[in-house]
Amino acid sequence: MRKAITLGFFDGVHKGHVKIIGKLLHAASNDGLSPLVIAFDKAPELKGHKNGVLTPRREKARLLRSLGVKETRIVNLNKRIRKMSPESFFNDILVKKYNAGKVVVGSDFRFGRGRTGGVKRLSSLCKNAGIGFVSVPVEKVGGIKVSSSTIRNLLMNGQVERANRLLGRDYSVTGVVVKGRGAGRAMGFPTANLKTDRDKLLPSGVFAGSAGSAGSARKVMIGGGRFYRAAANIGVRPTFTGSKKVVPEIYAHGFSGNLLGKEITFFFSKKIRNEKKFSSADELKKQVLRDLRSATTTNATPRCAAAGQGIEAMSVPGKMETI
Repeated sequence: MRKAITLGFFDGVHKGHVKIIGKLLHAASNDGLSPLVIAFDKAPELKGHKNGVLTPRREKARLLRSLGVKETRIVNLNKRIRKMSPESFFNDILVKKYNAGKVVVGSDFRFGRGRTGGVKRLSSLCKNAGIGFVSVPVEKVGGIKVSSSTIRNLLMNGQVERANRLLGRDYSVTGVVVKGRGAGRAMGFPTANLKTDRDKLLPSGVFAGSAGSAGSARKVMIGGGRFYRAAANIGVRPTFTGSKKVVPEIYAHGFSGNLLGKEITFFFSKKIRNEKKFSSADELKKQVLRDLRSATTTNATPRCAAAGQGIEAMSVPGKMETI
């Protein structure tokens, strides 16, 4: 069966991406085609980037599926693909390998060696091959172009609310709870230390938000699957350690139980403050109390991209292929 195809990095699966996916699904339905998303694993400029990506492979696949995409190919953007001319990429990959019947891309889409191909060339190639083509206008929010790089910069600069508006949902981090030093529990604030995907972008500081469990991924729901108002400290915990390893620590207000080994998600609502070193554990405890008062005034229900983005869907795999 011929495919309606869109392709790109889709880092963040933000509002611009959601718009493109909507056009893809509409075109596929109208033309009797099977929708396919080709999502490249990581942009070359982000290979080894210290800040990471908005959506690592598994999270990206899960979010795309939540939007109604039944087939996603996570593709390794290797040297062979990067060296292809626009014409070779179109003929060898889109036509021969994936059997394109229609191509849907954003109006700023670039492809081929040195990013020399744009929508004008792609449109011409599609026309000559008898393949449909749709160019989707760039999405803007408050006059700002929605882009993955803008969202990454906003998050790293603590502008969580603005980043969330461009994403169309609350930014989140998922991880398995691992054993920590117990410093939070000793102060009366038991926290869950998360082991996260190594490629995940983790903004530094103290944040307000909400937290819940992954359910099907570990077959256990905390609190019956509800969300809790929560605070997160993301950093190196300078008061207690000299480590350079960044660890997310989550405090779920009102939850009592053992989360060790379970997978939970923290959704970011706003930044409270930067991480800092305190002169004593007592001074830190006083500040944590102030942080928690601020964090627990937030809405406990996170904004999600689609109905299917609930934490129950965390087990969707993101397999990568080489072409």
